[in-house]
Amino acid sequence: VGAAAGAGAADDEAEDTATPERLNNFMLEFQRLFALMQAGDQKERSPQRMLKALLACGKSKFSIGSQEDVHEFATFFLSKVDEALLAAERNGVAAKPNRKRWAAMDAGRLRSTDSFSEDQDAGSKRKASTDATAADETTTADPMPEGGHTITRIFEGVMAVELVAAEEDGTEFRSVTEDKFERILLDINGPKSLYESLDMYTTALEIEFTTPLGHKTKGRNRGAIKAIPPVLTFQQKRVVYNTMTKTAEKLHTPFYFEQIIHMDRYLLQNKAERERREARIAELQQQQQAIGRQQQPLHSGAGVPYDACVDGVLQLLQLAASDAGSLVEVASADTHVAAEVAQMGQHADVMRILQSLRQCLRTKFAALDEQLQQAQHEQHTMYDDENMRKYPYRLMAVFLHEGYSPTGGHYWACIQAQPGGKWFKYSDAVVSEIDREQVFQDAYGGQGTRSAYAMVYVDASVEIKEDECALSDSLTQLVRRDTENLRKRMSDYDEHVARQLATISST
Repeated sequence: VGAAAGAGAADDEAEDTATPERLNNFMLEFQRLFALMQAGDQKERSPQRMLKALLACGKSKFSIGSQEDVHEFATFFLSKVDEALLAAERNGVAAKPNRKRWAAMDAGRLRSTDSFSEDQDAGSKRKASTDATAADETTTADPMPEGGHTITRIFEGVMAVELVAAEEDGTEFRSVTEDKFERILLDINGPKSLYESLDMYTTALEIEFTTPLGHKTKGRNRGAIKAIPPVLTFQQKRVVYNTMTKTAEKLHTPFYFEQIIHMDRYLLQNKAERERREARIAELQQQQQAIGRQQQPLHSGAGVPYDACVDGVLQLLQLAASDAGSLVEVASADTHVAAEVAQMGQHADVMRILQSLRQCLRTKFAALDEQLQQAQHEQHTMYDDENMRKYPYRLMAVFLHEGYSPTGGHYWACIQAQPGGKWFKYSDAVVSEIDREQVFQDAYGGQGTRSAYAMVYVDASVEIKEDECALSDSLTQLVRRDTENLRKRMSDYDEHVARQLATISST
């Protein structure tokens, strides 16, 4: 299934609107496929039947066997799953959702505060609505539907955009918009890590803005996540358009991400706390710059610390005091210089002054280094406390591409289904175990043409138990029949080979 991101159109023309029968058939094929993948003995499974049933649920641009955008296909796929679940629940044939589990997933995910953010789903520039009717607007998120919308509950979040500007008379104007998202696009052209990219994604920007009263001014535009889903999908912007060659190019820039990330700082509920910490980070950065300016005069024009220069002079004077003959011999070509060198070791006062100066320089260097390390440590650990580690997300899947061009190459995925479990590589019809280190080495990019282009993180606080994946009686029977058929085919094949060998032996 992972290799079928380019799965496509059914043989027959699909209708514009999915019927309950078509949706039900798609879900049955979906269940059948995953039951056989989970419990069957066959090493590989063709998704053809499920894909044809899927694409019979409505018109799409996909064609079986072609290479398609993974996000576009995933969006289409999940939307049909959602439609099918809703249709089944309306008809009274769907199993009731595990309310306890969904409650655990939804708990704390929706917050009601002053909203602010942007729509980054399509990688668009930040935008702000000009139709706000009042300043200091406060919005409240609608709760997730009680019945159905399982896919929405799992994959869809809410981004908020707040624009703050002032009218000509100084009256504050505040506009808030909200947009749903199923993925977050990460800029990798500059940011070197997921956190850096998310920081830029949600940092306040100054934009040109015309207020509702027609006043042209500068506004402050900022984003945050108002409702965060249990599954977060990040897509890297690895494809850029070259205006000179008028072609799409792939960025091979290294981009780093961690196995566990914490999303607390990007949540709307933590707006005030994040702004407080950002102000402190700005202070720390200013401190580091000030320390750098203090360190600069302590270096020679060649960039060598002055304490090293003084140390060199002291060593020379000490050598002159202990072994003046050697230096005199070096300078013997110039009798005047040789005479001066012979007197060098006699300047004891100068040596004491230089030793004191060297100690002062080293003390100053050590103090500045300690201040710098403290400022850097505080900045780097700004969000490491418990208050900012309540929303952990675990890396579950990585989608990778190898190739110089975005229009070609090879795609595959690596998945770790359970925390601390094994990683598996899904490359077309081949599934193999892969070391965690190899997954990240390939995914980070920067070496060769391999790199990740999408990552899927899941709420690490939600435990998926084995019994929640248990098969129904009908699916268990399906797997049993499939296993029996597979064994029969293998037995028939072995008998066929034995007959062939017997025939060869007799001739």
